[in-house]
Amino acid sequence: MGPISRHVLAAALSAGAVGCTTEFPAPAAEAPDAAPVDAAPADAAPASDAATRLDAAAPLDAAAPLDAAPVVDAVPVPDIQLPDAAPPDAACVALGDEVCNGVDDDCNGRVDDGRVCGEHLATFCSVHLGWARAGAAPADGSLRWGTCPSTTIPVPAVDDDIGCTITTGDGRFRTIDMQGRVDSDDVWGLALTCEGSENGLIDAWVQRHCRVYLGHADGDFDIPPSQNTWGPCPANPGDDGTFRCVATGGDGAWHPLPLPPENSLNNSDTLAIAFRCEDPDDPGRSAAVQQSVEVWLGWAEGRGGLLQPGVEVFDGSERFGACPESFRVVNGNVRCVASGGDGRFHTIPLTDVGDRRRHVIGVALRPFPTP
Repeated sequence: MGPISRHVLAAALSAGAVGCTTEFPAPAAEAPDAAPVDAAPADAAPASDAATRLDAAAPLDAAAPLDAAPVVDAVPVPDIQLPDAAPPDAACVALGDEVCNGVDDDCNGRVDDGRVCGEHLATFCSVHLGWARAGAAPADGSLRWGTCPSTTIPVPAVDDDIGCTITTGDGRFRTIDMQGRVDSDDVWGLALTCEGSENGLIDAWVQRHCRVYLGHADGDFDIPPSQNTWGPCPANPGDDGTFRCVATGGDGAWHPLPLPPENSLNNSDTLAIAFRCEDPDDPGRSAAVQQSVEVWLGWAEGRGGLLQPGVEVFDGSERFGACPESFRVVNGNVRCVASGGDGRFHTIPLTDVGDRRRHVIGVALRPFPTP
């Protein structure tokens, strides 16, 4: 084709350029814009991630663990931090030597240990012991037994049918001379009171949680010198037909121990004494107070003054026969035993009990020496 023809063709093409551009070159003209569209899938992931992040950011209050974090942290805080926040040892501030006050003064983890309550109990607590003929004994829970309680040492017997005595804070033996009137239908009574100290809380705690037990058994069989139980005691004081017992009730009142009508007191009968303290909320303190004192029980039988060489038996004596130098005496006509501080029932067998003989029963409350 010659030059003219090319110019003519160029002019013709130029004249139709708009139509051609609209029809065909449009994709080529949009190609630069199409490239991002085609590239969009490659960039789509970041765009999608960005969208996801934006979506996630939007519900941060709902989905992010900002609000949940305190809840999650709050659950273990009491379990983990409470023991560290107030450990028992850290809370204790040593006040000095241990004294009888219901507090761990020396911070050794034990309350009233070391027999520090012995003097307090022996001084401000009293064991009341009573005896009565059948029909003369007060009812269970009575606040009086003959002349007891009394502001002075009571007369041991009233009209020969009822008598009582009380420990008086000096550790001495107090006795009831039953004048040979003991027989199978008699009744013994027991009470414990604690009062008069500057710290009334100690008195109230001891009277509520500590018990003195008096037991009797009859039968021709061997009874150990001590045992954990005595028939129904300590759980349910009463009479099971062979063993019978009574306990002070924590109320300061009198509680009777009737002897079986068909039983004749003789050398097959046994008496027992125990002292126990039990507080489920403070077993350590209970054990410590229990070990701080001894309740002594004495029995004497004979004629006249009951005296043997070296033997003392009279009201207000520091000794009952060989006690308290001896813990348990089971021979002769003057016998005695102590509660021992272990909560067990400690026994003394009776001598022959007959008419026209004097029968004396005695009791004392004495502190254990501090270690």
